[in-house]
Amino acid sequence: MGGFAVARLALSRPELFAFVGAFSPSIDVCERPIHLMQWWRLRGIFGPAGSKTRTMSDPFLLARSADPARTPYIYLTAGEVEPLVWPNRRFAALLKSRGFAYEFRTKPGGHDWNEWDAQLPGCFESLFRHLKQDR
Repeated sequence: MGGFAVARLALSRPELFAFVGAFSPSIDVCERPIHLMQWWRLRGIFGPAGSKTRTMSDPFLLARSADPARTPYIYLTAGEVEPLVWPNRRFAALLKSRGFAYEFRTKPGGHDWNEWDAQLPGCFESLFRHLKQDR
């Protein structure tokens, strides 16, 4: 859920960051169909469907209202064979349509440390490139 939190914070508190890296985020957790036990736990975290708490946590909804000019650069990744790749592709398409500064990278792999380790060099290259631009 770290990648989810990064995306949510980048969109809801953009003044805190210049760059964020979201590795395989569960970007659609607020809208995903889930079984009863998950529903109860997620309802406790995000509030009931349609609530202000849920709305203020949903990266898709936040990206529709956030100011792209104020939002930090978003480095987004997913493994090509993990189930989260498709929601992240949809999120990247939304970022593109709204004019956010971002990049979306995939590599062969799933939702595991091998995938995330493989994405680290690209994330740091992007971070260093953006730090130089801000000087």
